[in-house]
Amino acid sequence: MKTVVFTALVVTIVLLGIPISCQKDSADAIVVSGLVIDRDTKQGIPNMKIRADGVAQFGLDKRIESGNAHTDGNGAFDISIKSIENAAFYEFFVNLENADSYTEESDYHGQLYLDSITEYEVPMVFELSKIEPLHIHLKNTEPFDDEDFVSLYFYSEKMGFERVKSVENYGAENLKYQSSTSNEGTRTEWVGANVNAVIKGNILVDEELTIIVSFRKNGQLTEVVKTLEGKRNKVNEIHIDY
Repeated sequence: MKTVVFTALVVTIVLLGIPISCQKDSADAIVVSGLVIDRDTKQGIPNMKIRADGVAQFGLDKRIESGNAHTDGNGAFDISIKSIENAAFYEFFVNLENADSYTEESDYHGQLYLDSITEYEVPMVFELSKIEPLHIHLKNTEPFDDEDFVSLYFYSEKMGFERVKSVENYGAENLKYQSSTSNEGTRTEWVGANVNAVIKGNILVDEELTIIVSFRKNGQLTEVVKTLEGKRNKVNEIHIDY
């Protein structure tokens, strides 16, 4: 029987110190210009949403949206930012709500900094990493008994986005855990002789992903390390038999 389990992990990456081009739109607004580009190709990414929030000095949860825009066909944007009373700084978000094809990015600056650079014409630049599909085929090809155990651990220098999206089991089901919201989550661990699964997730272009495979049969624990480099415009697949 085929079962599918979903999990999500969303983490925002913060970039500091990126220069901005801006000009006064009115007494209460600043127009910030910029670019959203592919980190590897340096080409502009069209139709990316940019949002700016004014954040209160006390408490990051006290924020007010102060402007939003979308990139044009060349990845360029102009965003009009309204002045927010008592804002300690303004935080800019790119691709926050639709991180399927590219990663998310954010950056923040204070009002005084924004005011001080109105005389310059250097754009704010966001570099996003391309996300491609990842399929891991896992199979117990030499089973010992129903106590066989296997787990997968992922490591990369480019963590911070949704790695595993679903697990499709064609044999024994992967173990599950109860999250703090009482919803079922996914663990990439299995117990049983009949393990045959496809783990579907994400990998970044040019990312070197390390997969540590730990399995135990007849009381003996073995660890195997697999690596996979993300390629552009393809489903990145790896077969792991144990």
